[in-house]
Amino acid sequence: MVVVATSLAGRVALKAITPDHRVKLLVLVTPVVDVQTTLLAVHQEDHLDKYLHGNRKGIMNVLGFNIDADRWLGDAIREGYSDLQSTIRDAEQCNVPVILFTAENDAWVPMELVMKVQAALGSRLRTSYLIPEALHRLQENPRKTQAVFRQLITCCVKEFYPLSHDPDIAEPPPREVALQNRLELKRARAQHQMAKTDALEFWRDYLAHFHYIVNSFDYWHLLDHIYRLTGTCDRGERILDVGCGNGNFGMFLMINQAYRRRSAQRIDSKPLSYIAVDFVPSALLKARLNLMNLAEELRAKFPAVVMTRDLIRPCFSLADLNLPLPFHDDQFDRIVCNLVIGYLQDPLFTLRELMRVLSPNGRLVLTNLKPRADLSQIYRNFLQIAKQPEEVEEARQVLNNSGKIKQGESNGIFRFFDRNELGVLLVACGGVQPRIYSTFGNQAYVAVTEKPGTMHAPPTKSSLLPQKRTLEA
Repeated sequence: MVVVATSLAGRVALKAITPDHRVKLLVLVTPVVDVQTTLLAVHQEDHLDKYLHGNRKGIMNVLGFNIDADRWLGDAIREGYSDLQSTIRDAEQCNVPVILFTAENDAWVPMELVMKVQAALGSRLRTSYLIPEALHRLQENPRKTQAVFRQLITCCVKEFYPLSHDPDIAEPPPREVALQNRLELKRARAQHQMAKTDALEFWRDYLAHFHYIVNSFDYWHLLDHIYRLTGTCDRGERILDVGCGNGNFGMFLMINQAYRRRSAQRIDSKPLSYIAVDFVPSALLKARLNLMNLAEELRAKFPAVVMTRDLIRPCFSLADLNLPLPFHDDQFDRIVCNLVIGYLQDPLFTLRELMRVLSPNGRLVLTNLKPRADLSQIYRNFLQIAKQPEEVEEARQVLNNSGKIKQGESNGIFRFFDRNELGVLLVACGGVQPRIYSTFGNQAYVAVTEKPGTMHAPPTKSSLLPQKRTLEA
């Protein structure tokens, strides 16, 4: 039996295999060697030390998963896998050959600690490989992952069949791997599928804690990226914000319109028509309140600019994006879909709906997390500018929210697309010349595409309103 383990599972495997005589080889791929140091690196907080001093956290995000942190930390201390010294002891007691793969740019595991564990393994360390320019999560770079798998199999063959020459290693074609991945995701989705009422409750709770994200520099950069890709809007354009949540993009849009008018020193642009859509009623009410409060603040700050004419004229619509949209064809000049499509039942169906209601030559801008995104990086960047205890708590709420998303991705409920998949989706829905860029701390993609065709007559003012279930601003 060969045991292959990665990340935190590698630390557990080093302890677990010692009494098991069936195991003949242990392969550790970017293993965590010091849980305490890794927690400090990822969370910027020594959770282990605080636990030992009586600080209790309850349910929180730990290395990407929302768990009972107190129980887990207690287990780590009691069972002896919480720090570097316990890892060294387990390495010294290890009675099987070990093959070790470490990542050159591993922010979770310092190389000097890995070298101490290598020394403790002594002659039991068969081979050690350094993966050049790799991060802790190898799956973020499929080519490096594939190379590690090839080398891993080669090492196993040499270990168990030392007399063989040039072993023939079978490798499945990429299409077969992709089909198998889709099959496994489908099975996971069927097992963990949420009912509509459960989904509503999930997103109500998620959005109730998502307002903290607006204090993150990375998120503001994401909104700015979307805003710039939508292009100049000063002729009364009709903008649809699907999956608007708490109205963050609407607020960003209003702020930018105010500053643009102020810098122009003349007011000749028409107010934008901003239609916000979501299926969580409490989020729509929050979005409406946020835009109203922001409008009051801007009126106080720029009375000459904002009081003369409205910056944007908002309207809020309750709608399920998994169903046909309650709008006429060719209705909107711009459509924004921010961090939404990965959560939908059939992203292509919804994208085709968005393309249907987009005006000919109109522009669609969407964002989606990258597969297996490391959102702890957003948390660490957030903490670098946090100064007050309440700001640190806000950062923790953002990280806890990311754990819910990661769990949904693991369960197959949510799906995030790589660059090629996203491009294929945009072309399949009818978009032309999609452009895709990295954004949100390099953990998401932002894409822009246009709808081809000849412009029709602009819709009347009344047709801009959703056909049903509307909350007027």
